[in-house]
Amino acid sequence: MRRYNAPRPYEQLKELTRGHGSFSQQALHQFINKLETTQQIPSNVAKELKLLTPHNYIGEASFLAKDVRRQLSTMGIKI
Repeated sequence: MRRYNAPRPYEQLKELTRGHGSFSQQALHQFINKLETTQQIPSNVAKELKLLTPHNYIGEASFLAKDVRRQLSTMGIKI
């Protein structure tokens, strides 16, 4: 959302996730649809976001693991 200059990105997500008891995939998809229809994010980004699940999202994990390996290597620690 910040990448596309959506207004109040943190606050919008906070409203979605706090104080409602549970949080569902359906609620997230409705939120993404709202962002798309109000042109806060492009359609292709909305499609990508809807495909993310806890099982297929690795985020920065690959980069972070390589960085840790590099740092350990500079200290003479082999893994």
